[in-house]
Amino acid sequence: MNNMDMMDMMMSMEMQSTFYSDPHFEFLFNSWHVDSRSKYAGALVGLFFFAVAINALNYFTNLMDSKRKNSSSTMERLLLLLIMGIGRFLYISALYILMLAVMTYNTGVFIIVSAGLAFGYSICPQVNTQDNKVSQETYYEAPKYFRDP
Repeated sequence: MNNMDMMDMMMSMEMQSTFYSDPHFEFLFNSWHVDSRSKYAGALVGLFFFAVAINALNYFTNLMDSKRKNSSSTMERLLLLLIMGIGRFLYISALYILMLAVMTYNTGVFIIVSAGLAFGYSICPQVNTQDNKVSQETYYEAPKYFRDP
């Protein structure tokens, strides 16, 4: 392939670089076409629950870490470490897939992924690994107007 053929091929591939709200787009793969409103709604619902599941996976991985620190058996600690490693691999892989979904630059996808991650964070308690306690308010304190009088 000469230089000109390669340049022509690169020019023919168009890449979106701004956000748009059209419900018709290629989703993650060339063969996955979202070409109707029902497929668009299905993709958004699936992404929302996928984002919530990522937070649940993070919660259970942190819980395994907390149990590992309290374990007295070496075999149990090694088993929990293996489970944590698999959990972290799945967590990072799932986050990468969400990043690729957001990189479609579809506004609906971006909003749904952000909302799913925020909702998942709010329903999955945070594990404080220092004290080995599960707490809903590990990282922040609710403002005064949200607290009971």
